[in-house]
Amino acid sequence: MLWIPTYFNVSFSLSSGEILHIAFQIADALAALHKKGICMGILNSDSILVPGGTRNGTLNVRITQYAISHISNSGCDIQGGLLLGFCVAPEQLFDSSTHHDTTFKADVWALGVVLLEMATGVLLRDVWSLKQYMNILRCSMSRTEKNSLLAPVLKALQSASNGSRNFTELDTELINIIEKCLSLSPSQRPSVDEILEHFHNERHIDAAHFESVECLSIVVLSLVVEDLRMFGNDEARKFCVKSEVVMLSDKNVREKLSSVPSMDIFLQSFLARPDSVNNHEENLSVIVKEKDMVYQASRMRVITHLLNSRFYKLPIFLSSITSDVPPMRRADVWCALLNVRSSDQWTFFLCDTLAVHVSDRQLDVDIPRCHQYEELMTSPAAHYGLRRLLKAWLVSNPQYVYWQGCDSLAAPFLLLNFNRLPVALACFTAFIKKYLNNFFLKDNSAIIQEQLAVFNHLLAFVDAKLYTRLASMDFYPELFAIPWFLTCFAHVLPIHKLFHVWDQLLQRDSSFPLFIGLAILRQLRQTLVEASFNDAILLFSDLPDLSMEVVVADSISYYDRVPPSCAFRSHAVHSESNDPPPRGLPCSLQSVSYKELKKWHCPRISTEEFAWRVSDQLIVAIDIRSQIEFGRGCVLRSISYPNVNDLSLLNIAEPLRVAQRNQHPICIIGGKDVELARKFTADLVFMGIDGVCVLDGGFEAIRHDTSLIHVPH
Repeated sequence: MLWIPTYFNVSFSLSSGEILHIAFQIADALAALHKKGICMGILNSDSILVPGGTRNGTLNVRITQYAISHISNSGCDIQGGLLLGFCVAPEQLFDSSTHHDTTFKADVWALGVVLLEMATGVLLRDVWSLKQYMNILRCSMSRTEKNSLLAPVLKALQSASNGSRNFTELDTELINIIEKCLSLSPSQRPSVDEILEHFHNERHIDAAHFESVECLSIVVLSLVVEDLRMFGNDEARKFCVKSEVVMLSDKNVREKLSSVPSMDIFLQSFLARPDSVNNHEENLSVIVKEKDMVYQASRMRVITHLLNSRFYKLPIFLSSITSDVPPMRRADVWCALLNVRSSDQWTFFLCDTLAVHVSDRQLDVDIPRCHQYEELMTSPAAHYGLRRLLKAWLVSNPQYVYWQGCDSLAAPFLLLNFNRLPVALACFTAFIKKYLNNFFLKDNSAIIQEQLAVFNHLLAFVDAKLYTRLASMDFYPELFAIPWFLTCFAHVLPIHKLFHVWDQLLQRDSSFPLFIGLAILRQLRQTLVEASFNDAILLFSDLPDLSMEVVVADSISYYDRVPPSCAFRSHAVHSESNDPPPRGLPCSLQSVSYKELKKWHCPRISTEEFAWRVSDQLIVAIDIRSQIEFGRGCVLRSISYPNVNDLSLLNIAEPLRVAQRNQHPICIIGGKDVELARKFTADLVFMGIDGVCVLDGGFEAIRHDTSLIHVPH
């Protein structure tokens, strides 16, 4: 690829026919921009690119940098404004402001200057400095007898070349076009449509000419820039722009792709056996996999195929994404995991996202600060898209209100579907319904407190010693975990790490965020055990760099180990599952208030899961009823321990050790005295015994289950 100045910077080699052909292409491109209401603003010879190859023996050009003026508000958002240089129109010189507004007729003037440079083979910057050129324009405007400045400029060029160049033998048709473009009065200049009409009238333009310019009406987006200026920081929001275009070499990419055997990318056995990927690659970290071009190429092909056929290959699709999700296919994979349908996208079009909303003021404050370390999220287009996404969600879900952190929660869906806001809204809505049901009600205290209480119970289940240490400091989840669960960790984890966590989250149910929180606490365990209350507060106010590979692995381990019913929350969305037991079992846990939950120091287990674990000998049942009640009927293989005040636990020490070694739950079966069961489970937890839970409803809940109950001899 070359720039137009390359063809005449050293020796002039463009014929009049080639220049006219290039002029037509540039005018055609400008017409497409003007039709979209976009002024190019900085058209010059350096913004015209000549890609390799010719068509029908003629040069084909592309214009670059065509959106800078539009997205920068005619240069107002750029430090120093647009660098108009030698293509500045006369009317822009009379603009007293620092930033000269660009107009369609200013683009026509710039086109005339570009054609003049091509016709003469002289770059104006090689002849004069910008100051000299401005003086020539001012003198020419005061002395010209005609409306056009072409003749005075040509005369000045003739003088500058000391007569070595002859500019009187230029093509007549080309001179006529340039003369009109360089008209002093903007009203006298033709529009680009009139220039195109001139080409149609004067020349025969076949289909090849139209195909030579890309259809800019397709590739030029209608960008809407929102200033989001606040607190008088207009100057601080201006950014630096380098107008030059750097040509990146694709040599290394081509060599890499050519060296890869096609079978490594297109091997069809991957489609039949997704588990047959090289074991060495499977053991690599997700970050390393994402940088491996060959691995990603094969993975994208497999995932694309399975996405298209997921309605009848769902188990294979789900098993293929357990290890990692290709970043290039992440948006579509998330849509599939959230069961987003094409009809769901209509919700966005039915919402008025431009009307005034009660949350506008809070959005003005939060959006400019949302994930500002992410380059794309700092752009005005991202701010505008995030605002529309959040307002569409609020309008389509009137039962919800905007809580701080919603912007962080919506950002991942915006980044993955930046140009597909309807899809982003559908995914965002489905995600909240599945994982954050009722979290954004105006009064969400009951939902949040229940989540925190269950999380505290699970911490006691998996790490009783850490639970005891935090409880001794009165350091409860209310002090650190609310942002975790309210935003599913989007408010505390950087986007690139959040993607990897959510890849696994979306493959599991709404209880998985609880286990992510447990995994984070496990990484911080050593520090928390030794910390004071103030140290713990400081630790959670600025989390250290966490290994997401370890967090994800620990989360999955906890998710598979902890009885599913122990993570039951009454406000969560419960759907029928086809998973094998225990996750697929029904759950008849009684719904109790969060105040009642906080009185306990361990989770509850449902009767259905308890029965399944007893039959498979995957639980240790300790019956704390009296000996008389135990003798009338007890659970199979349960252990009687009526003297709950004896904390030596000598009679049950060995079963407890075996249960903890095998990571089996230790279920306490109480009688009608609930306080007795509550006190004994608390004693076990504060003694550092992991895996303690209590049977929901006590023995009375399973008294009539003949498959569980027997009468000891």
